[in-house]
Amino acid sequence: FDRVQQLTLLSKKIPDAASLAMTSGTITKIEPERTGHNVYVNGVKHFVPFDRMGRSLLSPVGTVGGWSAPRVGMKIEAGDPLSDPTRSRINPHDLYRATKNIEKVQNYMASELHGIFKPEGVRRQHVETVVRALGNVSRVKNPGDVEGVLKGEFQPTSELRAINRRLAKEGRRPADYAPVLKGIDVMPLVVQEDWMAKLNHERLTKTLTDAAAEGSVSDLHGLNPTPGMAYGAEFGLPKKKGMFVPPHLAGLESWRY
Repeated sequence: FDRVQQLTLLSKKIPDAASLAMTSGTITKIEPERTGHNVYVNGVKHFVPFDRMGRSLLSPVGTVGGWSAPRVGMKIEAGDPLSDPTRSRINPHDLYRATKNIEKVQNYMASELHGIFKPEGVRRQHVETVVRALGNVSRVKNPGDVEGVLKGEFQPTSELRAINRRLAKEGRRPADYAPVLKGIDVMPLVVQEDWMAKLNHERLTKTLTDAAAEGSVSDLHGLNPTPGMAYGAEFGLPKKKGMFVPPHLAGLESWRY
């Protein structure tokens, strides 16, 4: 369950994080340090610490499938683990920082989670559905000609891709954005714009204060039912002539309340 939490809550730092190659190339030098080793890939230094028992992570202790211990002259790709996979775990944030490829990160997360749940009969496509949602958010670096979007906002990646395709056909400037990884506990708050729809069982104070500071609005007729239920004016009113209208709504068109 610890690994499941790491792959779904997506904390920036995790215990026993694996050391990954941040660049592709050839290992040119490995030098010992007091608490680990420095591994140089094309001259770029990577620190690989000792494990909790004080043993080197550059050589496997258990059975490792598909992993070769780093050695001078070895060619390596960005994102490859430099530390023993049986005693260290890849952090998806580090993998994305190394590869700049969100699809590769999502594929790794799906494989890891499916490996955990496969014995219980969970199919990979179900895991992929969850993982796809975790990687479907981006921070806008430059909104271009996208209306209603500001620099620094978080927007669903799938929506930005669709908007950019339309803008490209129209000869207008597309948005420049970078995918980010958000945990399953905060993802609904990040992609949801309606402040009242964000209200859930946690982070209530922050949601309210942020909404007040940003001048956020709530749509009573949006897809999320929370604003309508909170207001309650239309609940229980049938759409037919002669229906009872509360005094405070008398004389108003239905769309106004």
